[in-house]
Amino acid sequence: MLRRIYRFAFAHGVRNKQVAVLVALGLGGVAFETLGLGLLLPIGNYLIAGGDLALLTESSRFWALMTDLSQSVGFPIGITAITVVCVASMLVRQGLTYIRLVYQAKVGHGLGRDIRMNLIQAFLRSELSVQEREGMGKFANVIGLEVTRVVPLVSLPIDLLIAASLSLSFLIMLLITTPTVTAGLAVMILLIGFLIRGVFRRTADVARWMVKMNNAVSEHFVERVRSARLIRLSRADQTEVEAARSLTQNQYASVVSSIRLLAVTESGLEPIVIIVGVPLLIFGSTVLNLDLAVIGFILVALARLVPMAKQALRGWQSLLKAHASMEAIEGTFIRLDDASEKDPGGQDVRRPLHTLAFKDVRFSYDGGRNEVVRGVSFEIEAGGFVALVGPSGAGKSTIVDLIPRLRTAISGTVELDGVSLIEYRLRSLRDSIAYVSQTPMLLEGSIADQIAYGRASASREEIEQAARMAHAHEFIVKMADGYDSQLGTQGVGLSGGQKQRIELARAILRKTPILILDEPTSNVDAESEFYISKALQEIRDRRDTIVLLIGHGFASVSIADRILVVQEGRITDQGTHEALMSRDGWYRNAVHQQRGAHDEAKETAIVAGAAG
Repeated sequence: MLRRIYRFAFAHGVRNKQVAVLVALGLGGVAFETLGLGLLLPIGNYLIAGGDLALLTESSRFWALMTDLSQSVGFPIGITAITVVCVASMLVRQGLTYIRLVYQAKVGHGLGRDIRMNLIQAFLRSELSVQEREGMGKFANVIGLEVTRVVPLVSLPIDLLIAASLSLSFLIMLLITTPTVTAGLAVMILLIGFLIRGVFRRTADVARWMVKMNNAVSEHFVERVRSARLIRLSRADQTEVEAARSLTQNQYASVVSSIRLLAVTESGLEPIVIIVGVPLLIFGSTVLNLDLAVIGFILVALARLVPMAKQALRGWQSLLKAHASMEAIEGTFIRLDDASEKDPGGQDVRRPLHTLAFKDVRFSYDGGRNEVVRGVSFEIEAGGFVALVGPSGAGKSTIVDLIPRLRTAISGTVELDGVSLIEYRLRSLRDSIAYVSQTPMLLEGSIADQIAYGRASASREEIEQAARMAHAHEFIVKMADGYDSQLGTQGVGLSGGQKQRIELARAILRKTPILILDEPTSNVDAESEFYISKALQEIRDRRDTIVLLIGHGFASVSIADRILVVQEGRITDQGTHEALMSRDGWYRNAVHQQRGAHDEAKETAIVAGAAG
């Protein structure tokens, strides 16, 4: 397990040198603590002997060695020097511990920072289909909570190494002092290890359960936050409360189980030490005739070892939890890396761009069994404005997604100026495309920030020019802080039409040769639809831009140079608005239905107003 942990850590920015420094600091602290505590025994002997060096030399091997050393160097080595060395050793140990704790915090949190950045990059590099399948709540849990739990992943094994080294050094000192008592303590340590094996196995299982529950709770609440309006208007509040209660109860149970296992080791260690240790001390005092200094040293060693052992057990359980979180993170990386977007192209898109062409393009979401785009062919020249219309589920959005290579055709080609999109670098290709979605995607920040998103270097003059072209300038300047007005998440405080015009301004600012609009007027009022349609006409007239519009609102569709009717993944008809209206077909029927629904709604509103 440790090899896997460090392989994971090294893969995400931790360096061998950093681990070596932590180990060196830890073992250095062990060495100085061992020296300091080891000197407590001769100090105790000195106090018990009342400072009688002759008696000490006769009864203590340490003091006999010190006497011989003093005679050989011609310098007296007495209690003062030993006490100074003892105190200095403990102070150095504390200094090394401080440095190690600060440094391991930097290493650990640096690991967390790098894992988060690597996860974000892996997510952004992955194919759209995987991003759509990867639950946002689950990803948020992994990048937040689970990454936080792996922060101590590097330091925990080192902490265990320090505890083991210090325990071993104490046992060696005790073995030299009293082998019989040390043998009894060794048996006690083996007994503790045998008893807690099952606890550790259960801890690993509970840790994985906690990860699973955290994922479930996070994913549930992210989805519900997105659907707050639906929940309220559907009066499903109580249903959602019950569902949340069930999930949070399971999460609570997993946490309590983890704490219970930790409590077992916390509360079970000391009774074992008392049951085994006290009889050993009595045996050593009455049978082995250990002097008071040795018994005192054993008590000091036990007083240091017991909390250290508890800390080591907690550390091992924390390591098992961190390992479960690491497995969740690794699984996320594997899913994202396996679906990383392929970028075999080597060319950059040259400007000006002259043509966009689909040639017998086919696409399927399931490997070809059910095609949603079936032999689509059409061409748009620079300055051309083409609209895609058709019933829901006909494949319009999928056709559009093929242009920036969010999806890849299973056969046929999409070409720019006669070159297949596969031949272009992804970055260059997407730099050539501006996109306006059906649902405006606005982030927190000022209005100017929203418009300049993706072009941070844009000047205020360029931002305002784009807003004017999108017919957004008029309402922006009426706001309290104008272009510096701060927006909440998803543009709270703006109408749907205002949001859409800001997003259109963002697309205009990019000045790309291709502009794609996915039903930009489907969720806006009549005034905004008029302004958006007017903006599209101006874009067509002022720039050599290839405009591709998906539309359901025929007011904006009707201004297109050519309208393609898409049904069941095929282009079944095409022409100008006037040409399509002149013949019977899906388009004319859809326009009449929309006009009829509009007139009916208008008539209902008039009747309701008269009745009022």
